[in-house]
Amino acid sequence: MDRFRMNWYRITTLLVFDLRHSLFAIKGLFFLIPFFLFWCLVLFSLKDGAASWLSGNEGMLFATWLLDFDTAKSLFLYHAPTRSLFLVLAITTMPCFVLLGANDQLASDSARGSLRFLLTRCTRNEIFLSRFLSTLALIGTAIAIVTLMATCIALSTDSNSPPEIVHYGVQSGLILLVYAAPFVAFMSIISAFTSSAPGSLLAGFSLYCLLLAITAYYKTDFPFIPFLLPSATKGYLYSTDPRIFMYAAGSLMLYTLIYLLPGWLLFRRRNL
Repeated sequence: MDRFRMNWYRITTLLVFDLRHSLFAIKGLFFLIPFFLFWCLVLFSLKDGAASWLSGNEGMLFATWLLDFDTAKSLFLYHAPTRSLFLVLAITTMPCFVLLGANDQLASDSARGSLRFLLTRCTRNEIFLSRFLSTLALIGTAIAIVTLMATCIALSTDSNSPPEIVHYGVQSGLILLVYAAPFVAFMSIISAFTSSAPGSLLAGFSLYCLLLAITAYYKTDFPFIPFLLPSATKGYLYSTDPRIFMYAAGSLMLYTLIYLLPGWLLFRRRNL
């Protein structure tokens, strides 16, 4: 059991160091710059209440074309439309941004050999877990910032009561964080296997697109195929039923653990 034992003080120290380093390093800026540029443009376009159009007849017709009728009605009639539109866009674009932010958890340091110095003071398990958590913390912090911005805009543009908007904003932020976790874990597999950040990014996008193509082609014949990816659960994340949301959140945590296992095994066997 000693090889599974971990020192949480060392994990926290590694997490904080890597998080601070990522804020000014290429691997962090490669995610932060396009992420905030995209959301600043989107939120700037919503500051005049453009999302309220979705609450009207024409807007609902468009929303039901993208989502099912019950989901569209729940999101844009019973909740703040600005916050709802933000949630839909954030969930839709989440895989792309997480693949950008999580591609270099281990790859470049493994290639440079810098992890050998850490191995003199901590275990591979601690390094692997700290890199996963620091990446999730970076992406989670970015999500929290844009969620706060979207909530502030909704408070000034939507007709819903402020407590309702704030509560929905907190709920949306938690949904997005839970949804991001399995994609970070997915990229931990690629990053543990490859030896460069660009190679990890290319392999991650290629594998994700391949799995999307497989699910789209075979989902009619094999209904379980879409569940190869956590994207299969995103429809449940829009539900206001707490039981359905808890089911979706539990499924995403299971995806995270399943994806972390092969990444951990690859990293343990890698020659550093």
